[in-house]
Amino acid sequence: MCDAVALEDSLVCVLPFSDLLACSRTDTEAALQLNRAIAHETSHYRHLLMVMASMSSEERIANFILTMSERMASNGYSPHEFVLKMTREDIASHLGMKIETVSRALSHLQLAHIVDVSRRRLYIRDPKALSQLGSSR
Repeated sequence: MCDAVALEDSLVCVLPFSDLLACSRTDTEAALQLNRAIAHETSHYRHLLMVMASMSSEERIANFILTMSERMASNGYSPHEFVLKMTREDIASHLGMKIETVSRALSHLQLAHIVDVSRRRLYIRDPKALSQLGSSR
């Protein structure tokens, strides 16, 4: 049970889980795709839990930015310059942090010339330094 909030205009297709299971029983390709999607999401949330448990706030933010950068690149957009769809409050909630901590960490990354942040527009100035910080543990 969960809720979802769209961060931008979106199209949603409601697919009852029982119909999805029935389809996967007769269509092996559909079953494979469903298993891949579940495995990918499980891996993503496992990684997020590890990040939250073992990293400092700056490392968490760096890792978050790296993840966003990878998603942008995989969708054909620039991995170095993009608009953050989430507010600082949403990012804080997602990473289990306070909004002030998110703002402070982004400021530190900006002072270190690793990123430039203006409202929600983010530019990665030093991808190597960001990568080192985001994967330091």
